[in-house]
Amino acid sequence: MNIEQALNAFYKESGFELETGKRPAFVEVFVGCLLVPLPNVETRRKYIKYHDLHHVITGYGASQVGEGEVSAWELGTGSMLHPILMFMNLIAISTALAVSPRRVFKAYLLGCKSRNLYCPKVRRRIDNGELNDIAQLRNEFVNCRCSDGWIVLKMIPFVLYALLSIIIHLILVIPALLYKKVWGKLFSARLVKLVKVRS
Repeated sequence: MNIEQALNAFYKESGFELETGKRPAFVEVFVGCLLVPLPNVETRRKYIKYHDLHHVITGYGASQVGEGEVSAWELGTGSMLHPILMFMNLIAISTALAVSPRRVFKAYLLGCKSRNLYCPKVRRRIDNGELNDIAQLRNEFVNCRCSDGWIVLKMIPFVLYALLSIIIHLILVIPALLYKKVWGKLFSARLVKLVKVRS
């Protein structure tokens, strides 16, 4: 299966619409049981295709826990080298850690043995069609590095990521809840939505 077919299948299965034409200024992001609008920054738009390919090649879904798993996997691969990617990953793992910490940790460990698609050279290979087969992407990038030893050392950054994600979660959720409870009731505004956490 090629990349376009795999992404279209993933979007259809996940209930996502393709972003075409003018891009929205904000995107809704799961933060716990809330959907909170965050700015649709250029970095997100630049990397979203490759993030979605990470879902495809790892098999992690698009539920809150699936987003947490793929984000933990990305952190394991080294996505923390880009601050905005790291911030987006930390937002996503906060919910998943509360619901399914074991799955998040397993995804992180798999990420430690994998490579992500964010490197400019890899993105060029994908965009030029040189890397166009999903099986080839899995073979080249998932579970491709020997990293079974030193599991205790790998836990140290994971614990730091978990703590940071909880702090970011609180920074986003407290104002969102205040908005929903106070502003939303006064003005019938619906920017922040309450959702059920899916695993």
